[in-house]
Amino acid sequence: MFNAKLSAQALLLSLVFNLSSVSLAQAAPSQSASGKGQSAAAKNKAGAASAKSGAPSQSSGASQAAIRAYCNQTWSKIIGKWLLADGNNHVTITCEISSDGSLGDLSVTSSPKSAEAEAAAINALQESKPLNLLPSGMSRAKITIVFDSKADPHGDSSSSGSVRLDPI
Repeated sequence: MFNAKLSAQALLLSLVFNLSSVSLAQAAPSQSASGKGQSAAAKNKAGAASAKSGAPSQSSGASQAAIRAYCNQTWSKIIGKWLLADGNNHVTITCEISSDGSLGDLSVTSSPKSAEAEAAAINALQESKPLNLLPSGMSRAKITIVFDSKADPHGDSSSSGSVRLDPI
């Protein structure tokens, strides 16, 4: 019972922190992915992760606010499906996205290379489909999703991630 109360309190505090982080989020830098050995040992809780969503600096028909909102909504959808792999992982997924939210071929990288972390990230994205329609005025874009996590077999974990949308 004591652990359940602590978990609920930690989840609430984390949610408050994450909502603050999301509202203050700025453009995420473009980066290559890296990840470490992993297993689908720990399911990520939405409150246990923070997200930074990025809007590109180049202009498109969509407003920066609409792009940021899209990135935040997309990350919220994905994080609920993400199972953390054991280890210290960094995975990046990049692909083209059409105005209807459909995805093109995925490019997935991790460093150090980790098939388990990559599979967990891909699975989270696949289970989050269909993605929302792109913001008004944007016909195609490159979407970059970054997954960062630390998890061990004892249940200790932390995670964060970001979504960036660049018009094509």
